[in-house]
Amino acid sequence: MTLWPWAYASLLVAFFALRAHFQLQVRRAHTRFASVHRSARDLGILVFGAAGGLGTMAYLASPEAPAWAALAAPDAVRALGVAVGVAGLALFAWSHRALGRNWSLTIGIKEGHEMVTAGPYRGVRHPMYTAILAWAIGVALVSAHLLGGLPWVLMAGFAASRAPIEERAMAEAFGEAYRTYMARTGRFLPRFPGPAPRAGA
Repeated sequence: MTLWPWAYASLLVAFFALRAHFQLQVRRAHTRFASVHRSARDLGILVFGAAGGLGTMAYLASPEAPAWAALAAPDAVRALGVAVGVAGLALFAWSHRALGRNWSLTIGIKEGHEMVTAGPYRGVRHPMYTAILAWAIGVALVSAHLLGGLPWVLMAGFAASRAPIEERAMAEAFGEAYRTYMARTGRFLPRFPGPAPRAGA
C-alpha cells in the first residue's frame, strides 16, 4: 500500500475515533431532550455514510480500480488534501469540546441547554459543519478516487444542510439572544465587515 491510502485511512479513523470519544462523553452526561426536530436530511447522511463505507473498502482494496473512478491528481494536491483534512479534524475536535454536553447527533434542545458562543462559535454558528466539510474535501483530495471520496463529501453536504433547521430550533429556544448572535456571525465562515461608508454617502 502506498502513502496516500495510508493517509486516507488515517483521516477516516481519526474522524470516527473523535466522534466516538465525544459521543461517549455526552452519553455519560445523561442529558434528556426537551424538544427534538426531525429532518429528512438525516436519511441522506445515513445513505451517503453507508456509501462512503463501501467506497472506502473498494478504494483501499484497489486504489487504482475501477479505472473510471480513479482520478489523476499530483502529489501536491493529495498533500493539500492531508492538510485540509487535518485542519478539519482540529476544528472538529475544538467545536466538540466547546459544545460539550450540548452536542448531539439529533437536532434538538436539551434540558438545561446552553447557547454556546465561545471558542470557534465566537464568529461562526456552525463550525462543526465547516470542519466536517473540510475533512470530507481533504479525504476526497487524498484519495483522488470517486468511490473513496465523493460519498463522504455528499454526506458532509447533507449534514451541513441541517444548519437552517438547527438555527430555527435555537431561535425558538433562546429568542432575541440567538437572533442577535446570528446577526453578527457567519453560518459556516466568519462574517467579515463590509467596507466603511464613504464620506458624504
